[in-house]
Amino acid sequence: MQPIISTRRALVAGIALSLVVAGGARAEASDSEGVGYGIGAALCSIVYGPAKIVYALLGSVVGAGAWAVTGGDDQISTPIFESALYGDYVVTPDVLRGERPLEFVGRTSDAEGREQVASPPSDGF
Repeated sequence: MQPIISTRRALVAGIALSLVVAGGARAEASDSEGVGYGIGAALCSIVYGPAKIVYALLGSVVGAGAWAVTGGDDQISTPIFESALYGDYVVTPDVLRGERPLEFVGRTSDAEGREQVASPPSDGF
């Protein structure tokens, strides 16, 4: 029995999708340095984009599970969803130049509505 879609086709489709999504990484043709950063950003996005998508999908599953287990408690599930779904899905030339950080884990809102970078739990209990 053959799989519905081959691994090779899935890989090609993922690379093509990453290149399309990385369209924001374009630079003007007259600026050779900008073109270099644009190409570098597109190449980085080919690896980074699918990894972020997998992280977002797994985070959504965990968030939905947390919501279900806690009886629909949004205070538990919302930070999980925000951490997984927010953040950057492509690498841009600004990130490669060091002008702004690349946010893999999204920002969450605290009780007062201020955004803060989600951080992993500390080792202490």
